[in-house]
Amino acid sequence: GGNDGTIRLWDLESGKQVRQLHGHHGPIWAVAFAPDGKRALAGGQTGGLVLYDVATGEQVRSFASHPDAVHAAVFTPDGRRILSGCFDGVLRLWDVETGQPLREFKGHQDAIMCVACSPDGCCALTGGLDNDRTMRLWDLASGRELRCFRGHGERIMSVAFSPDGRQAISSCWDSTIRLWDLRTGHEIRCFRDHGTHVYSAVFSPSGKHIISGNEGGTLSVWDTGSGELLGTFETQHKGHISALALTGRGRRLLSCGSDRTVRVWLAPE
Repeated sequence: GGNDGTIRLWDLESGKQVRQLHGHHGPIWAVAFAPDGKRALAGGQTGGLVLYDVATGEQVRSFASHPDAVHAAVFTPDGRRILSGCFDGVLRLWDVETGQPLREFKGHQDAIMCVACSPDGCCALTGGLDNDRTMRLWDLASGRELRCFRGHGERIMSVAFSPDGRQAISSCWDSTIRLWDLRTGHEIRCFRDHGTHVYSAVFSPSGKHIISGNEGGTLSVWDTGSGELLGTFETQHKGHISALALTGRGRRLLSCGSDRTVRVWLAPE
């Protein structure tokens, strides 16, 4: 999704555009595939959240407009619900089939910039622009905030669960990634050698590595257990890497840059 208000579907093998999806007015700031790959979701600056049929490109439904911009949206692992993070600081849970809101999660005092759902579909993580620079863990069934994680010194740009759901990472404009124990709330490790803002970080499929993208357009690979920097890669992105994502089977890594390009990489094991 881009600032031109269109969502573009690409074939990873050929690099060719398959189709464009329309229906938004204004920049697109959040996109996500359903777990089965048959539907896609897009949210953006105007507060709209739209569900599409990937095969036809048709709109399936739109969800009640948010009061402010949507900067983050994900499906739960079963594909039956959607989580959206809004600039009003509220996390919202939606029913995919009916389009109805199920619950609101309130605690952030400023915009939510990122959201992740746990592998078991029971919890969510959020981070954003709060002055207290916190990441928060939520129980989806009750709506309760389970834990608040403190340690960052700037805005939190991405959050992710480890594959086993026991740990999490957060990336931040303070040039760090932090690894957290979700049960205790303690910081396990801080990855510091980025030199500039970190916009996105993901776990490898095994959880043994962390891949991060920074403001300078560099990818870094870290050892989760030791914190060692294993390598850095110049991506040819002209500008910052705004988002990272793994394909469904985790074999490929996608990097999205402020230079309006998406690049495909073989993901570390």
